Amino acid sequence: MRRSVLLLVLAIAATVAACGASGATAVPSNPPAASGAGGDAGVIAPTILDASATTAQVKVGWFVVFKLDDPAAWTMSADKAGLVELTPGTADGTMVTNPGARALAAGTVKVTLVNGKTTLVYTLTIV
Repeated sequence: MRRSVLLLVLAIAATVAACGASGATAVPSNPPAASGAGGDAGVIAPTILDASATTAQVKVGWFVVFKLDDPAAWTMSADKAGLVELTPGTADGTMVTNPGARALAAGTVKVTLVNGKTTLVYTLTIV
């Protein structure tokens, strides 16, 4: 009986240590590579920003997704041409996509999103 209790306590301690006791989640500066549908490694996950996270450093070629309520209601603009390619959010009745941007060249750009009530300004540093 003592051995069973000891093994149970050790198993719980190992689980807590592996999961992290604090519950805090670190945000990586570089998104991890994700596997594609065919198992291809090397696909970079997008950087996801919301109304409270308004700055990011990304590499040329990376994607940024702006996770916002009612994605199709937002219009987008960038203060510097040529640094990002903007893609507006959509809602066509069958699917909804968030607005996004693809980093095209190194530099710092401010991307402004407006929905008629709120204006959000995101600062992207592209390296």
